[in-house]
Amino acid sequence: MRRSATLSPTSRANARDTVPVRMDETTWGVAVRRARWTLIVAALAALLWLGTEGAAQAQSTPATPAAPDTATSAEAARADPPEVVEARQHIASGEAFLTAENFDAALVEFQRAYDLLEGNPIRFVVLYNIGQCHERMFRYDLALDFYRRYLDEGGENAEDRATVEATMRALDGLLATLVFTSNVPTAEVWVDARQVATLSPERREVRIPGGVHTVELRMRGFVPEQQQVQVAARSRTEVSFTLEQLSEAYRGIDAWIFWTSGGVAVACALGGAVVGVLALTEGQSLQVRRDDVTNPDRFLVTEADNARVRSLALTADVLFGGAVLFGATAVTLAFLTNWGDDEAPRAAGAQRARLRVVPAFGPTAAGFSLSGDF
Repeated sequence: MRRSATLSPTSRANARDTVPVRMDETTWGVAVRRARWTLIVAALAALLWLGTEGAAQAQSTPATPAAPDTATSAEAARADPPEVVEARQHIASGEAFLTAENFDAALVEFQRAYDLLEGNPIRFVVLYNIGQCHERMFRYDLALDFYRRYLDEGGENAEDRATVEATMRALDGLLATLVFTSNVPTAEVWVDARQVATLSPERREVRIPGGVHTVELRMRGFVPEQQQVQVAARSRTEVSFTLEQLSEAYRGIDAWIFWTSGGVAVACALGGAVVGVLALTEGQSLQVRRDDVTNPDRFLVTEADNARVRSLALTADVLFGGAVLFGATAVTLAFLTNWGDDEAPRAAGAQRARLRVVPAFGPTAAGFSLSGDF
């Protein structure tokens, strides 16, 4: 079975020495190409029809010439699997898009048809159509891949093997080779906003169509780098990339900050409790002295004693407020702290930061002191 040709109709006899024509075509050439694609869709639809179970059963018994009637055709259509029917529709849409030179849309339709025909013996035919789309978009490297898959999956059923191989040789002559040198062992190679390969220590060469291209190297953890290269077909060009490493990823706050905040919150709470008890005890003692009419010291309660009680109460309130503030800070830091063991090893002799909280109490006030090594 023949497929649509990729070479000019006037030069098919010299397919080994010519390249696909991409310039203006004559009216005759356009008519031939459209007719050829119409034949492709018709042939593919016929093959899909023969690939159904009804066709297989018909092949197992002697064929009897008979004119198909409407009822028989309707029954056969109903017997087709739904995925085959849908595949036909996508192939027809792909052919329409291809005729309109909407190659991206045609690729989507043909790829969908290929997926639907999984397990079908003529599935390989769609690969040729996909290769045609890539070839007409000047992605000769991808066109070669799909033509190669067409021959591999089709095997002896690829009747136009000689023609396709001639096309592949012609396309191979339109490719150039980029030899990469970079400061990273592996990276993604993007050409004109599409990924074409992944570099590795074993693979440092990538083949691309000749012309002017934007080549970009990408690797996780590094800033991508772009270069515009101009390469001729069948040439080898060396390109060098030096990727700049991104700053170290944020790993969270050191755990000692959380523990410090939590420790201060606990110290404030304990200090507030102690000072509050002192203020309460002192206030009750003064009140008892004032209320005891038999105690001669009830007249010795001075304003200074009352001021001392108020000072203790105010100190307790401040400490409790600090406990609430540092406690809330500790809760927030708990979500931002790096609790893992992935921090970089410290240099020999390096001292870890330490912070100590020491409560302090006096006759008229209480608080805490901070000390540490940084």
